[in-house]
Amino acid sequence: MASMIYNSETFKWEGANLKMTKAIRQDYNEKLKLFIRKINSLKDTAWITNIDSLTEEEILKTRDGN
Repeated sequence: MASMIYNSETFKWEGANLKMTKAIRQDYNEKLKLFIRKINSLKDTAWITNIDSLTEEEILKTRDGN
């Protein structure tokens, strides 16, 4: 299960500055028995947030390409 709990950040160069464009955090909620994934994406100058929940089976299907 450790590979299903993670943080990921994506950056790009804008001139001489490094700018974050995306941040993903996936964690497990014991009470709900679900993985919660929060994705923050930079669109123009605003951050867009998407939150979804996944079962372990859904993650394994996605990871295995099924």
